[in-house]
Amino acid sequence: METALETAGLTYVFPDGNGIKNIAFQVKRGEIYALYGGHHAGKSVLLQTIIGTLRSQAGTLKLFGNIDYQKERRRIGFVPQKPVTIGSLSP
Repeated sequence: METALETAGLTYVFPDGNGIKNIAFQVKRGEIYALYGGHHAGKSVLLQTIIGTLRSQAGTLKLFGNIDYQKERRRIGFVPQKPVTIGSLSP
């Protein structure tokens, strides 16, 4: 079965010490996972690293078996909790 997402040693730490450290997991195609944790647990940082808005400081990330996530990024979607607008864009 194809691996949809795989991380190994994924790390992104902010200067204040918050972030994610050494995250490793695998999601196979067709599986459903949920992120659950308290405030400052690193859920948002992990998602931002996966979608590419943050670049990990260490570790590897593979989307659909490809380490070049830019090529595979179009195959995933992300809906933030709070709507975000950029400037004065019209619909």
